[in-house]
Amino acid sequence: MRAARAGLRAVHRRQAVLGATDLRVSTARYGERLGALGVSLALDGGHPRTVFAWAERSRAGSVVRRALPPEDPAYTAALVELRRRSHDLVDAQLSGEPTAALRAAAARAERAVVAASRSAHGSGASSSDGEVSPSELVVALADRALVEYVRDGSELYAVAVVSGRWRLVPLGAVDPISRLADQVGFGLRRAASVREPGTVTLTGTAAGGRDGAGTGAVSAGEAGGSGGVDAAGEEGAREGLRSDSISGEGDGGGKARVASSGESGEIDQAGKARAASSVEAGGSGGVDAAGEEGAREGLRSDSMSGEGDRGGKARVASSGEAGGSGEVGEGLARVVRAGVDGATADAARLLEERLLGPLGDLGGRDLVVIPTGVLHSVAWGVLPRLEHRPVTVAPSARAWLRAQRAMPSRDRHARTVVVAGPGLPGAAKEVARLGVAYRAIGSSGRPTTTPERADTPWDTTAPARHTTEALDGTDATVHQVLLALDGADTAHIAAHGILRADNPQFSALELVDGPLTVYDLERLRTPPRLMVLPACRSGVHAVLAGDEVMGLVASLLAMGTADVIAPVAVVDDAATTEVMVALHERLRAGDRPDVALAAVRFAVSGASPTTRAAAAAFTCHGG
Repeated sequence: MRAARAGLRAVHRRQAVLGATDLRVSTARYGERLGALGVSLALDGGHPRTVFAWAERSRAGSVVRRALPPEDPAYTAALVELRRRSHDLVDAQLSGEPTAALRAAAARAERAVVAASRSAHGSGASSSDGEVSPSELVVALADRALVEYVRDGSELYAVAVVSGRWRLVPLGAVDPISRLADQVGFGLRRAASVREPGTVTLTGTAAGGRDGAGTGAVSAGEAGGSGGVDAAGEEGAREGLRSDSISGEGDGGGKARVASSGESGEIDQAGKARAASSVEAGGSGGVDAAGEEGAREGLRSDSMSGEGDRGGKARVASSGEAGGSGEVGEGLARVVRAGVDGATADAARLLEERLLGPLGDLGGRDLVVIPTGVLHSVAWGVLPRLEHRPVTVAPSARAWLRAQRAMPSRDRHARTVVVAGPGLPGAAKEVARLGVAYRAIGSSGRPTTTPERADTPWDTTAPARHTTEALDGTDATVHQVLLALDGADTAHIAAHGILRADNPQFSALELVDGPLTVYDLERLRTPPRLMVLPACRSGVHAVLAGDEVMGLVASLLAMGTADVIAPVAVVDDAATTEVMVALHERLRAGDRPDVALAAVRFAVSGASPTTRAAAAAFTCHGG
């Protein structure tokens, strides 16, 4: 074990001098087998604290402070060019114009951004420095419980810390748990598509989701990486990053393989978009090119509308059982709703039995979860025992401790930023309502409701001054949004989300002039302390060797953001608006983010399946 530990330290020292996130993350593969060896030997010993220590060493890359990108005019110009090319590509797709030349130009722009980003240098501070002290963790947890999941080969274990007591619990084989997690994710996507009676149509334009599918993301081959395209669906690529290290099964029927490519550190893509040619409604429906994802997500049942996920515009025509009017009968809609709810509930119950059952009674405590592999994609709020319980998810216990230290102090000067991206009617209404609510705090100097959890760090009286900036329409450009985000206390961006499997650094939120990528966000000197991202799957990580994670949430946490609230599944636009307004009401009241999210799930427990699915999809990441 001593030799394995020394080897891991060498890998961590190497990571510390690399400024570019993709290079740093790809370097973790050199320590993956050393970490696995240490974990395996620790499990043989059976001591919970030793297993915990080795699990944390294996995940040490999650706490490496990101380096500020280079202050290089060429880097800035490359990002601007990429934004312009991406915007032009989307416009061409929507208008039906040829896109081959535009795709090639966007790919060249991406390669220029990657090359320029790699001139950044790391801080040199190794992630092996200052390992987590068990006693420090117990003090920080206070009345919370922590569960850290650990994989050894094909078996899963959990280290549970409750009231200062440490336990090591075997949970059984990984594969059945993986399948259940996939089933729960599938059920959430279906639930996001089920409309209430009277609103379901099989003819018309659908734009109900906040997913950027169909907006012209560049494929791995075009981006200049070494990754090939080999699967049966874009969904498999974006949703399939659930592996323990660098491979995994996708929910959408495709297989996703994400791997480091040689010394370049670029991430390969698995899974290319394949347009659905018909709708499983039994009719003759076809799908417009602009909205294949919306069709696949929202129209696989003959009662589902194209308003499924926050995605593209799917136009569907059907002459099936809906008759000439396109209205689906109330009875049929109820059958579909019951099927979606029942199957998802069964899978969630079985998943809970696997993941939490062997842990015994957690005493109703708020929970901190440290996932591994496939568990990074679990919507923990779907599990019955956790539906109304505050849960925070973090890439490592050390990352959670760091987020705790980033919590705002009682004398903070609050500044709120709310942003609406284009093409989402619900997002525009959402931001308008939030802007009014937060400005009301500024005028009164007090929260709109009374805090219920006076013992939480977020439970503060409103500051004497509270400024709110709302950006939408043509004001919500990447440049203006970045200016507003820097130094903000709370930020909320309602937009289409794009998760890029080929290189998660190009995962983005769609703004009026193009994508706000992870590369852009990494230029923030002081990121928001709380970030809310109501965009489809914006909370999904790309999970790589050594449980290294990449993506929007992973980047924000590495930058120093204390909490990110984001969904790990597709979410309906209109339903999400109601969930977000309720969430911010709790936040304004002073609730801690995980407490606020649990309260919202409880509040909507009697609402429509679409609203419940939207609330369940959100997870609190960080502290």
